[in-house]
Amino acid sequence: MQHRLLLIIFAVAMFSGPSGIFAAEDLIARSKSDAGVKLLVFPLSMKVIENRPKKGLYYFYENGSKRFDEGLGGSLSSKQNAFESLLSNPKIIRNTLVKVDPTRIVPSSREKDLKGPVTRKTLRDWAKHYTTNVLLIFRRKISITTDQPLLSDVYLQPQSLLAQTSNYQVNLRTTGILYLTKQNKVLALEPDTRQASIHSGENGQESWRALAQEGLKQLGNTAKKTFQAYKFEKRRSAY
Repeated sequence: MQHRLLLIIFAVAMFSGPSGIFAAEDLIARSKSDAGVKLLVFPLSMKVIENRPKKGLYYFYENGSKRFDEGLGGSLSSKQNAFESLLSNPKIIRNTLVKVDPTRIVPSSREKDLKGPVTRKTLRDWAKHYTTNVLLIFRRKISITTDQPLLSDVYLQPQSLLAQTSNYQVNLRTTGILYLTKQNKVLALEPDTRQASIHSGENGQESWRALAQEGLKQLGNTAKKTFQAYKFEKRRSAY
């Protein structure tokens, strides 16, 4: 009897929609679009938001292990700006993501960062503060492979990655979603993954800059194609 009751409770939670157990699911990690999305009538307004972990600047992984909980919270210090300016340069984000308007999405602008998992509840709460039609939320996952473990200070002050004394390989995954505020629907954007090898004593700035720029550019192109796929087209009369 108890087993049957548990099954009923689980079934109710499963099929209760966003208010059920899936409400806490990280939608960027899920990487799946919602069903039943209605076609979009343009022009639309859009906000671009970068997603970061609750602690730290980026989702760092080293040899497969999560390291971003060792990062610093709060605002950036001047020492961190060297790395931050490469990965989250406002000019690059503006040219790659803010200007994704193949269908005259106006006006578009960048907003403050969103920290922590991107859940249904988070999106609904954020949408209450904006009158915009679309939220484009993007995330970078940085995976580092190295023969010798890096010091924890690297994740406290990631600018030290630009001048490491040991070789390492970096894998940068850029991904995101489009949240349609009026429909409360999510369109997943196909992730972009790029790799680079950084050698001992090498200034890694150019490698990091290229990884970030090309990843954001590809995500922007994916967003354009997604918008085009859901664009409402008026049928022309044959007469």
